[in-house]
Amino acid sequence: MRRAPKPVTPAGVARVDHPAVAEVPQRVARNRLDHVTTLFADLGLPPRSARQRAVAAYAAYLGRIELRRAVPPTAPETVADGEGAAEALEHLVEMVMAGHPRG
Repeated sequence: MRRAPKPVTPAGVARVDHPAVAEVPQRVARNRLDHVTTLFADLGLPPRSARQRAVAAYAAYLGRIELRRAVPPTAPETVADGEGAAEALEHLVEMVMAGHPRG
């Protein structure tokens, strides 16, 4: 019996249990989270809050990418020129930045 191929996943959520590539997604995620944590700390958040907000923002980013990849007709807001895309992105930014002025 032939096995179905495993689905391809975006690089940001690639499997990290394969020894040939394990370090790459870890390093990318670590660098991105450190950078976003620094951005939030620069806005005045204490270190723990900055890290928590960075993790939430990065998770939202990865989720948005996955929705755009997997189900664009169901979530047209995730496609750059999809219906409601600009408003959905603005809402996401507002959620991540809640309580902090932008600009």
